[in-house]
Amino acid sequence: MNKRQKVAIVGSGKRVKMFYGPILKAMSDQFDFIGLTSRTKKNREATAEMFGVTPFSSLNSIREAGADFVIVCVNTESAYDVTSAIVEKGMTALVETPIQDPRIVELSKKFGTRISAIEQWPHLPLEQFKKKVISSGLIGDVFIVENDCRLLDYHGIAILRNYFTNNKSSPTHVSGFSTSRSIPTENENVNDNWDVGMVKFSDDSILIHKFSYQCKSQDNRGIQSVRAIGEKGCIISSSINQRNNDFETVHISYNYKGKVETAKVEFKREGDITYWIKCDTPEGEIFWNNDFNEKYDIDFDDHKVGIATQLLSMRDRNNEFIFDPPYSISECYMDNALIHAIKHSAQQGGTLRVGMI
Repeated sequence: MNKRQKVAIVGSGKRVKMFYGPILKAMSDQFDFIGLTSRTKKNREATAEMFGVTPFSSLNSIREAGADFVIVCVNTESAYDVTSAIVEKGMTALVETPIQDPRIVELSKKFGTRISAIEQWPHLPLEQFKKKVISSGLIGDVFIVENDCRLLDYHGIAILRNYFTNNKSSPTHVSGFSTSRSIPTENENVNDNWDVGMVKFSDDSILIHKFSYQCKSQDNRGIQSVRAIGEKGCIISSSINQRNNDFETVHISYNYKGKVETAKVEFKREGDITYWIKCDTPEGEIFWNNDFNEKYDIDFDDHKVGIATQLLSMRDRNNEFIFDPPYSISECYMDNALIHAIKHSAQQGGTLRVGMI
C-alpha cells in the first residue's frame, strides 16, 4: 500500500505558486506538503504563508523534518548545486526540466532512482489517452513519430519518444536542416525560421521534428499535427483553427480482420479541463478519466493533471523501492540534447552520430 509521503520544495517562483503548491495542498491524502525553502527570506516566507507550510531556512532543516522527496524548482544554473546537496543528504530529488548540466546526469548515475526529472507534457490527458491506445496494441508497434509544427522544443521530443512501443531504444543518428523566409504579417514582414530534423534509433524507429514559431502564430499555416504511426494503424491529433487545441482533430485508424476501421473518439472538455476521453474498439472501450478533478477541491486542468501524475509515480517508486524513475535524468538530458543536435547538424551540413553530440 502506498503511504502518504512528506514533500518539500526548493524554490518559490511562478511554477511553485501555480502548480506544485496548489497540487500538493489539494492532494493532502497523498502528500504531506511540509514546506519550502529559497534563497531570499522574504520570498520563502511569503510563499510558505500562501500555502500554510513551513519556510525552511536550509536543506538540513528539510532533512530533519523527514522529507521523503524534494522538488527542485530553480533556474538551470543552480539546478546541479541544489540537486547534489539534496541527494548527498540522503533525500530523493525531483528536478524541473530542462536538464542541461551533464553533471546532473553523472549525479543520477551515481544515485540512481533518488533523482528523477519532472516533465508534464507526455502526461497531459490526451497524451495519456494516446498511450493507452498504443499500449492496447490497437495500432501495433509504433515505429515512426512526427511533430508537424505542433510541439515545442524538448517537450515535443519527450512526447514523441513516449509514443514508441520500445521507448527505451537509443538514438544513433541525427540529421537536421534549417531554412528561413521573410513572410508578411499584419504589421510587418518577419523571418519564418524552420528547424527540420530526423532522428534514427537503435531499433530502426524514426522521429521527425518540424517546427517554426511563426507557424504557431500565423493563421495561414493551416494544420499543426502530431502523428504516431504503427504497424497496424496510426493516431493523429491536430490543431486547425485554434492554435492550442489538439482536440480539434483526434483521429485513430487501424486494421482489424482485413478491414480499415476508424475509431470514434469522444471526450468531455471545458476550458483547460479535460474530464474524460474514450473510444470504442472491437476489443472493448479505451477510457481515460480525470480522477483528480473528481476527487479534489481544485480544478485539475491538463497541466496540473500531468504534474500530479508524475508526483504520484514518484511517490509509488519511493514506497515500493523501484529503481526505475518515471522520467530519468538521462532521458531528459537526451531530449534536450537531440534538439541541439538537430540545430548543430543543420549548421554543420551533415548527419551526426550520437557519439558526436
